[in-house]
Amino acid sequence: MMPDGKHFLYDATTTHGQIHIAMGSLDSEEAKLVLEDASAQGYAAGFLLFSKGGGDDILAQPFDPDTDKLSGKATPLAKADSVSAAGASILAYQGISTTSRLQWFDHSGNPLGTLGEIATYISPKISPDGKQVLARVADPQRGTDDLWSFPVSGGVSTRLTFGPAGAKVWSVWSPDGKYIAYGGTAGEKKVIFRKPADGSGDAEILFTTSSPDRIPVVVDWSPDGRFLSYDYYNTGEEREQSWILPLMGDKKPFQVTHTDASQYDGNFSPDGHWFAYFSYESGRPEVYVVPFPGPGGKFQISHTSGWLVRWANGGRLFYSTMGNRLMEADLALNATSVQVKSIHPLFEMKPPNLNMPLFDVTPDGERFVVVTSDRPESSSITLVTNWTALLKKQ
Repeated sequence: MMPDGKHFLYDATTTHGQIHIAMGSLDSEEAKLVLEDASAQGYAAGFLLFSKGGGDDILAQPFDPDTDKLSGKATPLAKADSVSAAGASILAYQGISTTSRLQWFDHSGNPLGTLGEIATYISPKISPDGKQVLARVADPQRGTDDLWSFPVSGGVSTRLTFGPAGAKVWSVWSPDGKYIAYGGTAGEKKVIFRKPADGSGDAEILFTTSSPDRIPVVVDWSPDGRFLSYDYYNTGEEREQSWILPLMGDKKPFQVTHTDASQYDGNFSPDGHWFAYFSYESGRPEVYVVPFPGPGGKFQISHTSGWLVRWANGGRLFYSTMGNRLMEADLALNATSVQVKSIHPLFEMKPPNLNMPLFDVTPDGERFVVVTSDRPESSSITLVTNWTALLKKQ
């Protein structure tokens, strides 16, 4: 909002995908262009704070809200993703890192080595035989965004998908390790693909959604190979939901459990009889377990927040707190109920600033592959006092 309480700055996107800063008014539907190829970060002390061209430089430039005009020159303040200013006295900014390493850790959090080079990794998945790690790898400079398989013992990685960036999302291994499944696009359609894990064949469509603008996010493949778990945004209920796609019969998707809040990350237990997920039904993310395919009771596992759920053998369930602490819950599972025997922290992960799955665990629960930020210091917030003095020095 501008000081007059009537005008406001906002970002708008053109049909060609370019972002620009515009000014609107509570009294009118008219919008005025302020700056092209830029994103607004705020207004304070007579300066427009913004980033330019998708870069990470926060710039400040004199701006008159009465005339909607910029003047003078744009001066860089800091490299950051987000910034907030309180007049001329205090400025806070935070750098966001999305580049990372695929790093191995033991059960105590000791590093065991890395896979691949520094990149933007998402949703690592360890193959059933433990010899490969599947991950989505983005390269913004080249405009690619594809699924790769990395040999655990070292060697040359394998690119498994090709095509436009943003058209593939998280992937999973089939129980026998022969296939991968992932969400993507086929023309205008949003689909789930299956493809040979060694890259030897073309992708085939397993399922086509009814929505033209939502890609299904494949999360897990049941141990018996008969079901896929995927996340999908329900536009009618305006929330994310966990769905099951049968790979036989009528292949009609169904929900294991329905909640009145967004739910994510549905994972099958190693014996296929239980289904773990996290949901915001309590107001914050917590981990729950229900019988699969149901019906039955619901059991809350975490109590102080939990998300990003992964199973290991022996009734062991791993998840992350909102503070990126890896937790282990030891469960007693019988035919109809779940008892939480213990929950204990393992180690703090240092992931990049991405709201996506960023770790996986070996079946024995003793080793973890974690997407680790190459700039862990980016999680800190920097405060600058008398920040306008920086503009006078440049």
